[in-house]
Amino acid sequence: MDLETASLAFFSASNVKNWVVPEKYDEYLSDIRRQLGSSSGHNKRNARNSTETSQRRLAQPPATAVIEISDNSSSENEQTKGNKKRNKKRIPAVVTTPVKRPRLTDSEVIEIRDSDDEPAAPTMMLKTENESIIELKVEEDLIHKPGQHVAVKDKMDKTDISLSIQSLVDTAKKDGRGKYILTKKMRVDDVEVFSGIPKRWPVSSPNTSKAFIIDFSKDPRATGQNQKQKGLDKFLKEADQDSWGQGTNGTTTRSVPIALLDNLLTRRSSHRCNGGLRCEFFDTEILNGYLRDDAEDISVMQAIFAGEQRQNEMDGGSVVAMTEIFYRLAKGMRCKKSGCDGAAVIKPLKKGPSNEGKNNFIGCERYRKGEEFQHRYMPIPARVDETILFQLMNNVSLNFGSTEEFDGPCYTFRHPRHGKLKYCSCPTQGKIVPVRCDVDKITYTSTDPGRPFIVVIFVGQHSHPPWAEEKPDQEAKKDLEKVLEAFGVLGATAEQLDNGSMLSEKHDAFRNKRKLQDSIRAGKEKALPAGLDWGGVVERYEQDLKNLKPADQYIWHLRMEGDTKLVVTMNPKLAALIHLHGQLNEWEVVIWHRATEQRVTVARAYCNSMEGKAFNHVFEGFFNAVEKATGHKIKFKVFNKSGNILAIILDMEAAQVQGLGHALLRMLLSDPSSDFSTTFLAKFGSNPDILVQFIIKLCAVHFDRSTDKLVPVLGRDVVEYLNKFRALQTPEDMEAWNKFCKTHPSQELR
Repeated sequence: MDLETASLAFFSASNVKNWVVPEKYDEYLSDIRRQLGSSSGHNKRNARNSTETSQRRLAQPPATAVIEISDNSSSENEQTKGNKKRNKKRIPAVVTTPVKRPRLTDSEVIEIRDSDDEPAAPTMMLKTENESIIELKVEEDLIHKPGQHVAVKDKMDKTDISLSIQSLVDTAKKDGRGKYILTKKMRVDDVEVFSGIPKRWPVSSPNTSKAFIIDFSKDPRATGQNQKQKGLDKFLKEADQDSWGQGTNGTTTRSVPIALLDNLLTRRSSHRCNGGLRCEFFDTEILNGYLRDDAEDISVMQAIFAGEQRQNEMDGGSVVAMTEIFYRLAKGMRCKKSGCDGAAVIKPLKKGPSNEGKNNFIGCERYRKGEEFQHRYMPIPARVDETILFQLMNNVSLNFGSTEEFDGPCYTFRHPRHGKLKYCSCPTQGKIVPVRCDVDKITYTSTDPGRPFIVVIFVGQHSHPPWAEEKPDQEAKKDLEKVLEAFGVLGATAEQLDNGSMLSEKHDAFRNKRKLQDSIRAGKEKALPAGLDWGGVVERYEQDLKNLKPADQYIWHLRMEGDTKLVVTMNPKLAALIHLHGQLNEWEVVIWHRATEQRVTVARAYCNSMEGKAFNHVFEGFFNAVEKATGHKIKFKVFNKSGNILAIILDMEAAQVQGLGHALLRMLLSDPSSDFSTTFLAKFGSNPDILVQFIIKLCAVHFDRSTDKLVPVLGRDVVEYLNKFRALQTPEDMEAWNKFCKTHPSQELR
């Protein structure tokens, strides 16, 4: 029997059961060696020629593609490269025409190799029943050795495979090169089994292909009454931090058997990574040549975040920067009228200043009378300086400040879920462009309800760093259930687990508190022994005094005077202790953190009264809590040159203003370093209602809500005049506005 006949006989479809049987395979190899000869180069060349002849006759499918992942080692010499070319010529039946973005299908050959520098060996090209090509290399030293194990991971911790899983995974399913046989077309170097979905998928070596098998047999979502095999892979999508698209979810009409799992029938799906989004002026040096080689390495993302914080600090505190951002946005936005190519221009408002105190707006140069609301219209925000904007719009050099400090690289880098974002908010106002990533994810989902397995294979390396964990996995959800079960709705310690680590520290997905609200709200009915109101607060306060250090306490101030009850808490990392649903009302003290561009709650106050005296206690308690927690008194810049607090913004409550005034007077009189006694006391006296006016601002939102309620009573024109008090620029205008309000016949307005 010649080489061709022997090869066809052994690797025929009817003999497939003997392909991986060591004894049968040894017999075949012995027959091959006898025909090839152990030392005759002439015989080897003849055998190779004979093999190529059989390949030409057998290979008929049109344009079958080979996708290779090779070891591109820098130590390759020219001779090695020449060997590669010769090796590829030995397979004329396989067309290697470049494909721009190959879409992986079952009709293709996926060859994932350790190296292109494998020793020369006879190669057989076999035609299967569906006209596909399988490439097999005959290598005696890669025959499967009995007793080998497949690794298993449980919650990312690698251990030996359990017997129950090993009985399901057939580790003997290997080809002649020692690669695991997944399907008729797919071979991999390694296999790992997980008993749960990993938070981040491990990254394999570029030279090693790996299949990840997820065992859902112990997951209640996939077993018993809850099993829905068709949607089993949705659990992977829920937990995957990367974004995937450009693919197919497959079909159940063409099931793919998985050899490693005893020919388990599966539904095949494939998707390509959506990469990321960045500003066109992004600091490309950060991602230059980046390839993800460690799923847990967040150093690159930390560098991006640090750069974005520096950028926010610089941009957010500069009127020039805010004005330039608005200018670039206005210049880059097209007119909304169809066919209009008019440029953006600055125009005066006909009816005087806007509610933001601006005298101009951004319009279109091609606007004509009678075309109201058809062209571009952009109101000027409050933080934009009209003088600077006018200079920018008219190409006038700025006489103060400089835009050079804002010409550095941008650090805006976003997850693909922000796909609607078109322009960056940085001063450069660059376009948002995609970061391409050519990683493919191939998933085989079991269609057998009794065997809930999923096999996942990744082809390629990500060109972007791993994203923050913003999707709660099963472990995170279980921990949250434990918290609610153990602590109920008591916010002071509801986030603390595992010797004091917060839930948001253990699970990054819970840094967004909104994701916790529904679960926490569901646990509010589980009352503490002392209740959820004043009694529960007092009991918790006493326990904290006994068991916690001062730095770890959450409740800093309790006060009960007659019917007035007051609680002040001072820990921004913990959730609310008591909510508005009880008898105690809640007030938050919020600051704007410029670096992260977030509102930060630094304190909360709870009180069951809304009178001026009660608010006096609220602000006194807050001032005292700040001094105890930080070691420093609150200092207002207007009363103390070393202070940095400019104002306190309040709601439209007169009692709040009165209470703050009395608390402010008491604090100033007790502070010897204050300039109050030498300046304000002599000039304005000790009237708290006058002193408080130097530090308060009213919330514009609350003011607008209040005036909107007056429209049915006063009419729209009167309300518009009231709303323009923020745009009044002279003392005479302000006096006229005050007189109008005080003398108006409407009691609601007065």
